[in-house]
Amino acid sequence: HAGGSNAWGRRQDAGIPTLRLLAWKDVERLVAKGATVAPHTRSHRDLTALSGEALIEELQGSRDDLDGRFGIRSAHFAYPYGRFTAAVAEAAGALFSRCYTTEFRTLDDRHDPLAVPRLDMYYFSEPAMLDAWGTDRFRRRLAWIRARRKLRHAGVGF
Repeated sequence: HAGGSNAWGRRQDAGIPTLRLLAWKDVERLVAKGATVAPHTRSHRDLTALSGEALIEELQGSRDDLDGRFGIRSAHFAYPYGRFTAAVAEAAGALFSRCYTTEFRTLDDRHDPLAVPRLDMYYFSEPAMLDAWGTDRFRRRLAWIRARRKLRHAGVGF
């Protein structure tokens, strides 16, 4: 889907805006700047609805695709929609040492390596935010997002 949109399978998910995705040239530019790229499946299917060969194809196929493009065999994987089951985690754990959810929280020493929290790039879709990665401006943006999510989960409209 590089260079396309997040309308996975040509459909739009309720409550999720359709957004443009980075093109391969943009990903290559980020990799050249030191960013790490890791698999996220081939077609962004909900892995909890898959089993057997279909599950393996999504997991291993995406790893092999990035290996072919960048020459890097990643040990990391991000679950589409952050969703996984014990069976999905087991299959992913056979290929990757770290798997990431969409749970927005800080990492601690007690985390499960197959259920690591991650930052959703939706919140950093402005090109300037990617360029600000690691700066005070970026850290302020993280703090604002955490505070806003905390309010939303508490039932305060935002």
